Amino acid sequence: MVNGKQKGRSKQRKADLQGRDMELLQELERWGVLGLGQIDGLVFHKELSEGGRARLFFNEYSGKLYRLSGYKRLQDLKQSGHVAAHFYRDFPMVFTLASRGHRALKRAKLARLPGFRRTASGQLVEHEVMVNAVGLVLSKLHGLTVRTIRERAPWNSRGGWSHTTSAANIPDLWISDDQEPKALEVELTKKAENRYPDIWETYRVRRRDSRALVLYLTNWPSGPAFIRRQAARLGMPFIHVCDLAEFRASAGRCAFTNHEGRSLRLAPALTAPVLSASMPRAETPNLETVGGAA
Repeated sequence: MVNGKQKGRSKQRKADLQGRDMELLQELERWGVLGLGQIDGLVFHKELSEGGRARLFFNEYSGKLYRLSGYKRLQDLKQSGHVAAHFYRDFPMVFTLASRGHRALKRAKLARLPGFRRTASGQLVEHEVMVNAVGLVLSKLHGLTVRTIRERAPWNSRGGWSHTTSAANIPDLWISDDQEPKALEVELTKKAENRYPDIWETYRVRRRDSRALVLYLTNWPSGPAFIRRQAARLGMPFIHVCDLAEFRASAGRCAFTNHEGRSLRLAPALTAPVLSASMPRAETPNLETVGGAA
């Protein structure tokens, strides 16, 4: 008699993993959740221009991507149980590592983390994809050493990790720098005004005797002005902010400014924007034409 687990395994197709497949699995382990465009820019189209890869890292792509070999290979890895696809209403599908994929990394001694991301919450997925977009631009286009929450959060003995509990104390991204390390927060919506003093006081205490800065990317109207106003009221010049749309349009070459008017850049500025100012969403295809849900 075949039990449910054996039956599920019997449906998995065998996939002979190549070097590029292992690279893809490693990136999913590190970043947790990635969109199709992000994976394409990371693994399958490294030769594109800075603007082309930045667009993919922000998960912006057309329907033709579903007809290319990269997507077909992702489908193979999904069928073989190495990756998992997740679908949401009004949001493009995303991928996570699956148990077979993590086992493959462990066998090859390429696993960096004790566990892997199994699910993607519909309430958090847009934020996670956007945080990863920022991290990918900074690390892959500008060579910065960027560490994700997953690389810095505590894991339990069974390889478990909670985004919700970890996010309360750990910034979205950490930019390592011996001289001036930086915490980076991506905010798609404004928090309640009374939450910022406690959050920033924690940063103030942690940065004593260091030159660490806190950078914000905001995605709501007048976000930078609001952050600078709150930082001025609380006397916290180590808080710098930039609009997320400006970060995207410049492919990470924008200026972060504090309430005193001092600014810094994570990459040299260009004379013209790299991308258009708008932030279009990726096309969501008819799932019946591209293999359906996982």
